[in-house]
Formats: sequence, C-alpha cells, structure tokens
Amino acid sequence: MAAEWTTESSVLLGVNTTLLLLIGAVFGLNVARHRRQRHDAYSQTIMLRLALTFLITGGAYFLNFLWQIVYRSETLTEIQEAVGHFIAGLLEGIVLLSFFALLVVQVGGTTHAVRLFAQFASNGSDDASSTSLASAQRHYNVYRRILCLFVLARPCMAVALSLLHPESNPTKAIRTVIAVGNLLFLIAAVMSVVRTLRRLRVELPASFHAELKFIVVKTLLLLSVMQWTIYTYIDEDARTPSHLEVYWSACVLEVLLLSIAFYAVSAPASFAIADTPRAPWWRFWDVAENPIRGSKSLDRLPESEFSPAPASPQHKV
Repeated sequence: MAAEWTTESSVLLGVNTTLLLLIGAVFGLNVARHRRQRHDAYSQTIMLRLALTFLITGGAYFLNFLWQIVYRSETLTEIQEAVGHFIAGLLEGIVLLSFFALLVVQVGGTTHAVRLFAQFASNGSDDASSTSLASAQRHYNVYRRILCLFVLARPCMAVALSLLHPESNPTKAIRTVIAVGNLLFLIAAVMSVVRTLRRLRVELPASFHAELKFIVVKTLLLLSVMQWTIYTYIDEDARTPSHLEVYWSACVLEVLLLSIAFYAVSAPASFAIADTPRAPWWRFWDVAENPIRGSKSLDRLPESEFSPAPASPQHKV
C-alpha cells in the first residue's frame, strides 16, 4: 500500500540522501588514497572490503527509510526486515573473518601466526617445542573454524529470529533457543578475533592501529545487530512509520560518523611495506583460504632463506 507523503518525510529524504552521498564520498576517498599508496596489496584490499561494509550498511539503512515512506504493507515490511537481517548477519560474519585474516597477513601468514600462538602460550619464549606448536595449531584452527561457521550460520539465525513471533507458542520457545545460541555463537566469534589479536599483537606495528580498526568495525556491527532490538524495546510505537523514518535516518547518520572514524584509522601509512599479491575485490571468500597468504619476507620464502648461512672456513674455530 502506498504511503502518505508528509513534509517531514520530504525533509528526511533530503537529509538521508545527503548523508548517503557523504558516506560514498568517504569510501571513494579511501579507495583513491590506497590506490595511490600501495604498501601491502592484499592487506589493503581486505581493508577496503571492510570500508565497503560501511557503504553497504548505509545503503541498506537508506533503503529501509525509503521503504517506510513508500509502502505501508505489514507483510512486505516483515519480508523487508528478514532480508535486512540476512544481509546484516552475512556482513557480520564476513567482516569478522576478514579481520582475522588481516591480522594473520600482517604478521606474515599462517605459519608465522602459529609460531606466535606458541610463543604466547610459553610466555614469550622463542624456543617453542613441537608440543606447543601442535597445541598452537589446534587453537588457531579452532578460532578459524568458529569464524567460518559463523559466516554460514549467522544469517540463517538472524532470519529465523526475524520471522519467528516472540509472543506466540511454540515459536516463542524456538525463538528463545535460537536467540541464546545466536548470542553464544556471536560471543565465540568475537572472542576468536580478540584472542587472535592478543597473540599476534607482539608483531603488529603500533602504526597499524589494530585495536582501533577493530573497535570501529565492531561498533558498526553492534549497531546493525543490537540497535534494532534495543529500539523495539524502549519505543512502544517502534513500528509506527513516522518513528521508523526517524530511526533509519539516525542509523544513516551513525554510519557516516563511523565511516569517517574508519577512514581516520585506516590510512595507507598504517600498513608496512610487504610483497603480498593483489586480489580482486569481489573474491571476498579468499579470507577463508587456509593457509592464509603472508608477506614474502615470511611465509613466501623457501625455508633455506630463513636459515643462517654456514660459517666460512676462516671463521671456524
């Protein structure tokens, strides 16, 4: 059913259009500067995919706003919400897995990351035993598998939570079980990234701003996932069209502020120079590859290039 067009709707449409254009401009500036200053091709590609998340999220919020001022069908709104939750869940999984891969690439790839896991477990000792390396490999694999499963499961759980009615039985009980599982899975995925960051921090340069990058990205994801739930609880008329128009407008503004924050912490200078291969933008699933590619100076050189040269005869005792 077509919606009644109000003066407030017209004003908000103009505001949201401007905000979306600004989000696009920030993303465009980010792409331009990383093309001019290419220090670490693969890491910068992953970073720009993360930046693209802000543009996609802002665009999704803008479409949600347009939906409210154009349509008023409750059935269509439920479908629109389910699609929105699916996209948000998929983005969240891809972003967390991408950030995990970005950390591993920054320290030189999977092989060196596992060594750092072993050193962390042995309180920083460089003499990691075969047992500690095997344990480190298991922990690394567990974190990676949790994130890969999260990418697949999170969108499905998000759609289920959106479609199942919270007040009718038996769907209420099913929804509660899925909600608890979803929360536990989310905590496990986030902790996998946080624990990986702790173990690799020793070789992440301070200029990389790993913590700041993660905080900004995770804030965007939390807004996408948690804000709607909070909004529907605190506003008794949350689904009133006029309220939803303001809500989605506020979301677009938040994305603009976060995209500016991410621009500030993701400068090309934050990446060390490394000989990593270029990757197409659209191959976003390459972050699920195992082992993860690293810099040429670490993972991509033969073992002989890591070993010290044998002493010459004149240096022997």
